Amino acid sequence: MPTGKYKLAIVILMTELLGVGGFMPKQICAVAPYLSNFQSQPDPMRFASKTFTLMQVATYTAGFGAGGFSVFFCLGLLRRLTKDIVRIRKGDYGIFKGKKNNDTVLDDCIRFLGACVGFGFTGTLYFMIEIVLIGAFITLIIELDRARQKIFDRVSAGIWFSSFFVSLVVQIIQRRITLLIFVERHTRMVVQNRAPFMHYCYFMMFTAMTRALTSYVLRTIKLLFRYPIFSIRVDRNAETWGVRHGDAGFAAYCGMILAEHEYNNPIVLAFVGTLLGDYYTRNKAKTGTLCRKHQFKANDFELSILQTPQTPKNITENNISQCRARTRWFLAITLINNPVLRQNRTASH
Repeated sequence: MPTGKYKLAIVILMTELLGVGGFMPKQICAVAPYLSNFQSQPDPMRFASKTFTLMQVATYTAGFGAGGFSVFFCLGLLRRLTKDIVRIRKGDYGIFKGKKNNDTVLDDCIRFLGACVGFGFTGTLYFMIEIVLIGAFITLIIELDRARQKIFDRVSAGIWFSSFFVSLVVQIIQRRITLLIFVERHTRMVVQNRAPFMHYCYFMMFTAMTRALTSYVLRTIKLLFRYPIFSIRVDRNAETWGVRHGDAGFAAYCGMILAEHEYNNPIVLAFVGTLLGDYYTRNKAKTGTLCRKHQFKANDFELSILQTPQTPKNITENNISQCRARTRWFLAITLINNPVLRQNRTASH
């Protein structure tokens, strides 16, 4: 969920966009006289007021709608993280370039939290700006009668729309002809009538070319809408492998996944826990509470406390109190007869 600083940044952004003297009011006041020439309403102030209201709706939609959607979309990182960890547990390293022998290091894992915050804030801001621009474009289409008419004329009678419609119809027909004539029944790739099929492939190349031209434009448009959304989360990347490693966010995500697999692998932890449990069980059965090394240290410490110059090392439990008293008296006499302390006492007197 967004923190206090993140909410404050959204409020400041909304104020700068919609407040008095903000970006949107200035732009509307600057272009309103020019845009009024493209509309047929007799009242210019009514046109400006309605345009300003629609711009406000677009901005608030971008602020609250796109911001809220970005927050919920970022929560999908948890589900994607679980799926990727399960894949790595099964031995599938497809998320990494180079599979298992990849060049991901621990430094990538350290930068994961910073990448999440940076990509989340910047991606959300860009996504909101994109929604504002789309809303402004829709507002212009609604308000400007002449511009709307020109756009509809271009779309309906233009060569791009005509080629797209013709190529779509031809592609549907081509698919039906291919399945009925040149593909055997109940199969997908088994060819029949091979000689006519080769000529058929050659002539269908031209129809596919027109479809490819329009599809390229559609791919570009879809990329403009999808890439800002993908850029919000560090676990997603729309780039190819050649440039994907240069993405700091995705590289940090890969480092975090690999570090989690190295240090929190449940199979390794269960194996180590089994070894440690067996080791502690065998040592506890032998020594009672402590391992052999610490038990030796405890015995030596206890003997050093109980040992005096007049008592042997093999002390029984019955005369422990007597041995402690003798030890205290021995330490007191030693301090009294210490030459350094005796000189200090003589000098003080």
